[in-house]
Amino acid sequence: MYAASGVEDVSVYAARRDDGRLTIMVVNLADTEQPVTLPLPDGLAPAAELWRLDMEQNPDAPQSVNWPADGRLSLPPQSVSLWIFDAQ
Repeated sequence: MYAASGVEDVSVYAARRDDGRLTIMVVNLADTEQPVTLPLPDGLAPAAELWRLDMEQNPDAPQSVNWPADGRLSLPPQSVSLWIFDAQ
């Protein structure tokens, strides 16, 4: 699936798993927090599991989160965030 951030040092990858769940991985290579706006595909419920790895935390379990309605995310410095959405 096509995904792009349009922000320097931020990469976005999206894929649909075999079980139909959508995954979005966002990598922030910058040494500072990065604001990005990433709208969800139409019809996708905002509830997701979030796995995040950054300088302050190592994920041992996912967090239940809602993707912001306006798509605005704040990415911690030097982080990898993986959102997993339920199948449509």
